[in-house]
Amino acid sequence: MDSDIFCVLCGNPFGLEPGVYNIDPDRKDYQWIYNVRLLATPAAMQASCMVKGTSDVRNYSGNDDVFMSSITYWQYTPSELFPLGDSLFQGFQDRGGAGDVIFPLHNACVHIAGMVIQSQLPSCSSSASLTHLYKILRHKYQHRKSLGGGVTNDLFDLQIESPRFGPRGLLALEDLDWWGGAYEKFLTDPMRVPDLTSFLFNAIQDSPKVCWINMLPALPERSLHGLECLPNEMLDNIVAKLPPSSTVSLHRTSRSLAHRIRLDERFWRDNLLDGSLLPHIQGLIPIDERKKWRRGNQQSGSCMDLQWGWRRVSKLLHEDIEFPEIYGDPRLEGMPDGFWNRCRIWKIIEEASREFQHNPGVKHDQKS
Repeated sequence: MDSDIFCVLCGNPFGLEPGVYNIDPDRKDYQWIYNVRLLATPAAMQASCMVKGTSDVRNYSGNDDVFMSSITYWQYTPSELFPLGDSLFQGFQDRGGAGDVIFPLHNACVHIAGMVIQSQLPSCSSSASLTHLYKILRHKYQHRKSLGGGVTNDLFDLQIESPRFGPRGLLALEDLDWWGGAYEKFLTDPMRVPDLTSFLFNAIQDSPKVCWINMLPALPERSLHGLECLPNEMLDNIVAKLPPSSTVSLHRTSRSLAHRIRLDERFWRDNLLDGSLLPHIQGLIPIDERKKWRRGNQQSGSCMDLQWGWRRVSKLLHEDIEFPEIYGDPRLEGMPDGFWNRCRIWKIIEEASREFQHNPGVKHDQKS
């Protein structure tokens, strides 16, 4: 990649040149990188408008604090502009000196970023998550600019290669990596993973058969306290209103609650499939696929057997996962490139959002 214009969330370009490194720019799995949105403040949109057209430019963010454009594309011109209607805008130009710039981002990365932020801040609305995302990017841009040198637009060190986890982004690939096809998993669509269910099927088949009932700890001999004293019906009503992550936490509070709040394979299966347990999987498995997996025969011993597999696979794919370059767990072999890429992007945004939230003196808006 020779251009400094790329999506700062994933490190991928907004277009592919035919005939370079044998990349097929028309491949279906790569089409997502052509769909671009501009995220900015209204002031930045005005300051970085290079050609003012006659048509109105609509704000799709849902609030006045931040601007999000309709889907656009990158124009291959010397000035590297992005068209909106008959107007042209330039990204990464801090004309006011305050870090108020236009950030061009893949539409898919904006979607994933919203999911990450809302999983961390449950009360954050979709429009407020865009404001939060822009503040993260502006904060990192100002910090990167203050350091000087290097790749100015590489806000999240995507040019770095980890000894264990490999390159963080395309920016870290050497020429030999490109010619060897190492770019494929970075460029594969993170929003469409049609072979994810096959991957889960194989991972469950390869998981040890351990009945969840045998994993329960022994009941305590002490007297009960607090929630442990509640009648079953009342405790069940409380648990029914909790998100899966809170249910798991409550289950682990004591041995008594572990017996009363039983997390069987059905719990892990249903909440894994719909993404409520692992947010980064949400939306990847179609409803008809979920229904098919729920019709399993408990006595079959197949991948749909409720007695084994789901808890262990949920743990394998937990939301903080960072897959090593050489997989230590054989169940990770054959992981779809799109899912690997989604987890990579998720991790980048998750780390950036967490760092921003812990930054002293930063005001965080959770509601629009």
